Amino acid sequence: MEKIELKFSITEDDWKEYNSFITKRLCKKSSNIKTTFLELLIMFVMMLFAFYSLSFFDIKTKPITAITFVIIGFLYYYIASIIRSKNFIALSLPKKEGSLLSENSFIIDSESIKITSKNSNAAYPWEKIYEVIDNNNHIYLMADTLFGIILPKDKFKNADEALANIVEWHKNSTSHLCS
Repeated sequence: MEKIELKFSITEDDWKEYNSFITKRLCKKSSNIKTTFLELLIMFVMMLFAFYSLSFFDIKTKPITAITFVIIGFLYYYIASIIRSKNFIALSLPKKEGSLLSENSFIIDSESIKITSKNSNAAYPWEKIYEVIDNNNHIYLMADTLFGIILPKDKFKNADEALANIVEWHKNSTSHLCS
């Protein structure tokens, strides 16, 4: 295939799916159940120590009170993190007529990915794309840890063939970097 030419607008749903993908991907890299358990254990021991040092609690109610406060603290932290995450997604949604959600023209060939919109022009040589990701309804061309070019599969005449070409172009342009 010589080149792929597309003209479409990224939708809010496309962007939200991409944002969800990136968030999950980053959380996989940074999340560790052992670390979380260790943090909770340390918090529990500190709360237990604090309650045992207070004299106005009966010796029998101190562990129950400490456990209750730890559970309430954990629930507060969990709920607050969910709210912060939803607020972040809502606040970071791109403008409808900005560079991302406006109509874009894409020319993808063996040399680069060229993107043109009414607000910007960009060209990414394949050497600057470090990963091609096939993710359900989209193809993501990752240019950085958080930045990727979003290509909805339903915009291609033949998404499987387009993906195969994109992967091949990417592989051919980066193969000399590995040798």
